[in-house]
Parts: sequence; C-alpha cells; structure tokens
Amino acid sequence: MHELDELLELQERDSELDRLLHRLETLEEREVAAAAAESSQSARTALDAATERVMALRREQKSLEDEIEMLTARIEEANRTLYGGTVKATRELLGIQSEIEMLEKQRSALEESAIEKLLECDMGEEARLLAQADFDSAESSLASATDRLNTAIDKLEREIKSAEEARDLARSAASALAALELYDQLRAKHGGIVISRLSDGVCGSCRLQISAVFETQLRNETGTPRCEHCSMILLP
Repeated sequence: MHELDELLELQERDSELDRLLHRLETLEEREVAAAAAESSQSARTALDAATERVMALRREQKSLEDEIEMLTARIEEANRTLYGGTVKATRELLGIQSEIEMLEKQRSALEESAIEKLLECDMGEEARLLAQADFDSAESSLASATDRLNTAIDKLEREIKSAEEARDLARSAASALAALELYDQLRAKHGGIVISRLSDGVCGSCRLQISAVFETQLRNETGTPRCEHCSMILLP
C-alpha cells in the first residue's frame, strides 16, 4: 500500500462531506418551502385586503343606517309637531308637511343605498370567505413543506455528522504524511479532487498523458509526486 493511499482516503472522505454540505444548501425542499411561504404571504395579503374591504363596507352601511335613524327621528318629531295641535297656522303646518315629505324622500333614497350596500357587504363577505379558504390551504401547504424540509435537514445533518467523524479518522491516519500540508493547500486553492491515481500514464485529475520520462522520474524520485500538467498530487 502506497503511503499516499491514506491521502486518497482522506480526499474521499472530504469529497463526501463536501457533497453532503452542498446538498444541505441546495435541498429541493428549500425551494418548495420558499415557494409555499411566498404563496402563503400572497394569500395573507389577499385575505387582509378582503377583510379590510368588508370592514369598510360595513362602516359605510352603519353610516347609512345612522343617517336613516337620524332622519326617522326628525320625521317622527315633525309628525308630532304636525299632529300635536300646538301649531295652528296653516302656512306653518304646510311648511312642516313639506319638510316631512322632503325628509321621507331623503330617507327613501338612503334606504335604497343601504340595501345596495348590504348586498355589497354580502358579496364582500363571500370574497373574504374564499380568501380565507385560500389562505388556510396555503398555510396547510406551507406547514407540510416545512415539515418535509425539516425532515430532510435532520437526515442530512445526521449523515454530515457521520461523514465528519469518518473524515476526522481519515485525517488522523494521514496526519504524519509530509504531503498532508500540500494536500490542504491544493484543496484550499482548487477544492474537489487534488490527488488522483496515475493510470496507464494518464493523470486521473486532468486526464492528460504524461511523458514516459516524467513518469520514470515520478516513480524514482522521493517526495510528493505531482502531475506535470495540472500540478495535482499523483498516486503511482
């Protein structure tokens, strides 16, 4: 067994850990959960708007009802004056009667507006209920997506912990190698694969053929063998 086999094992452990960490950052469940959160927020905005519209319509309806009530009180007061016997003058009585007719016309117009406003309130409430149903559905989807994301994260975190332990063992086994420092430098600069096997004169990293002379030198020289093309560590 070549001493650099221990570095190759370390690289495999490092690469596996890198793969798992990348998966953790790029989980499909994250995108699904983010989309569900966006849908939930849109549904919440729509629900808030529908709720505010219903409240505004009800305020308008209440204002109309208050005006109708006020006019009704004035009409009743005018009728008491008209039929109470305290006013005797014909002209004054006619004036009161004319005022009552005017007030009744105003009240009739307001009552029609109040009926229309009540219909608007009913339609607004129907829209609010639909918006509420959409929001409830979006919230349910968000909760489900969040659960799936958390499950995926928990699973990956357990795998990462196991991979870290395996990487630490492999690093401990390679700790005495002089090439470990070079390995760390190359991984810091290039990442990924920095040590590979030489197979039939071909570098496993850059996939280029090395010269026969260079291969002979590699096999005969001491120190850490490196590819003449990509400078990565070669394992003869």
